[in-house]
Amino acid sequence: MTTDPGGGVPRVALEWFVLEAISSDVEMAQFSNVCELWRKIMIDTLVGRRCSGSPLLLTSFVRKLISLGENNNSNNGNDNKNKDGGTSFDEAFCLAWFAPEGLIQTWISPDDDSDGDDDDDDYGAGFMALATRAAQTYLFDDPMDSAKPKQPKALANNNKPQPNANAVLVTEEWRGFQSPADIFRHFGYTPAFLRSLIETLPYSNERDALLANEFQAYTTNAAVRGATIARADGYCFCHDGDDDSNNNDKNNSSQIANLRDKAQRQLYNEQEESDTERPGLFDIMHLEESKLAMRRSTRRKQKLRRSVLPRVLVSQQNHYDKGDEAADSPKKPTPPMSVQFLNGSRDHAVTMVTPLLDCGPQATPITLFCVAIATEDGCFLSGLHHKFELGHLYPEEALFEATEQSPICVATEDWDQGAIDSAMAQAFDAADDRQQGSVSSDDSTSRHTENSSCNCIFQHVQEKNSQLDTDPDSIARGTLGPGSWHVYTTIVYGEQYRIRVDGVEEPVTLSSISTTLDHNPMLDGLTLGSDHNFGVSLCCGQGSPGGQGAIAEVAVFRGALSPRDIETLEKRLMKKHCIPPLPTNFREQNDYGRRAQMLFCQGTGGPVPLHYLARNRRVAWKQHDPVS
Repeated sequence: MTTDPGGGVPRVALEWFVLEAISSDVEMAQFSNVCELWRKIMIDTLVGRRCSGSPLLLTSFVRKLISLGENNNSNNGNDNKNKDGGTSFDEAFCLAWFAPEGLIQTWISPDDDSDGDDDDDDYGAGFMALATRAAQTYLFDDPMDSAKPKQPKALANNNKPQPNANAVLVTEEWRGFQSPADIFRHFGYTPAFLRSLIETLPYSNERDALLANEFQAYTTNAAVRGATIARADGYCFCHDGDDDSNNNDKNNSSQIANLRDKAQRQLYNEQEESDTERPGLFDIMHLEESKLAMRRSTRRKQKLRRSVLPRVLVSQQNHYDKGDEAADSPKKPTPPMSVQFLNGSRDHAVTMVTPLLDCGPQATPITLFCVAIATEDGCFLSGLHHKFELGHLYPEEALFEATEQSPICVATEDWDQGAIDSAMAQAFDAADDRQQGSVSSDDSTSRHTENSSCNCIFQHVQEKNSQLDTDPDSIARGTLGPGSWHVYTTIVYGEQYRIRVDGVEEPVTLSSISTTLDHNPMLDGLTLGSDHNFGVSLCCGQGSPGGQGAIAEVAVFRGALSPRDIETLEKRLMKKHCIPPLPTNFREQNDYGRRAQMLFCQGTGGPVPLHYLARNRRVAWKQHDPVS
């Protein structure tokens, strides 16, 4: 019997421990970090047996890569890459994880409409102006303004534009985790262990990509199987038939550059043999018309960006624990950021959506973590086309409805078999299109020229906001109201609902409204910042002092994570986002805070201690923004 020279533990005992005794990924990570021999025994056991006593993220990851390796030699070897619709009930894997590090930011001027010389609605006047300008250039031999050698202006155009005083920071897209190390490090696995494990697995294209840590944009893999991109709903030019596509913009830019060079050579009498004549009136007209079309295209895109891109809030303090992050991540800690679902000018709410889950709609159990704040009633997130809502919604008491201080709740709707089959087929078709390269996965602004259908990775997310709203089939209500940053955790397991706030279990009251015998809540994608049809948003806009919530991080898993994994992840998220533990009397504070709000709003609500009234933002001397 083989033993461990370091501890004298029989090998068979260690194998039994890996297969039967370990019940969480945290325990599995601790086992892998004991010593090199224990790590090797664990890898051999997982790869050889493909299972453990509990559904763990690591064992599911191993089984997926082994399956891909076994199918590698067949023509359809990659067909099973993302199709987990038939996944066994005890599988556990990450569906999506959006962290602040993945926010793609840009500056916009919310009140600036002077991005071009001509108004969109006055194209005729703009065309006459350019015709006059072209004629003057042709008749009076005055080279075009753009051809004159204005060096300072040219240098300014090469510099990155600096935001003006009114500029606001927004996000163009939210990129989720793709690397297995980004997922598994939160449970204690080291990059060295993960690499050793992946190297032991059979060959497949995905295995090599994981080893090289190279991923195509927006694609999923064995570690993250649902979605790795979220974008503002409506931020796509695929249906804009009047707008110039990127290819046309590039052609126009090339033509402008050629004509500009020709005019400059004429200016300095450096004409080549082929340049026997100066640019003609038609050439100059074509140049000016191209420039006008490009300006109009740019104006339209900027107008859309101002309208639909959500704001990014950046904290001035570093909430990360540098020692904790440096131990398991080579990346420099990112300043804490969150997404506030208001457009640049704060006049209306916006939302972000993911594509359909690559692995198809997933049945419960689902474990979901959300780091967010709601200042009043609102929805943090939901499914893509069906209800899977988490937020402060559906008040039962008049006090909550009047003050918009509803408790945290989870609301779902049941799926019939027809909806399941249709959504599954649609998700698989979308994944096949992306795999075959018929869908542009890295350029959502490219226009489909053959028909009016969308040609980006969001092509199957169409007209979602036009769906009729329906009542949820099940509502699970907690007790805690909005007003502060929290780590919300929910586990939906068939007819069982659990809600946790900052690591504390909430007493849940379940209201089942379903008229069907089967309870089939499923998740087909994510809508962030509102419910699935934009009926209840997290933010209000229109200058409202309330309804200005934000989301900092979202992690969704298929499977019911173990209690220890849940507690570990909650503590890491609270530490990362500087969220203090709940005080012992937090329920009393929450109740008095609601009553104080009721007194200010309607003059009723019962007796409230004076110091709770003094804290209300309507009268407090010391004001602070609970969101930022």
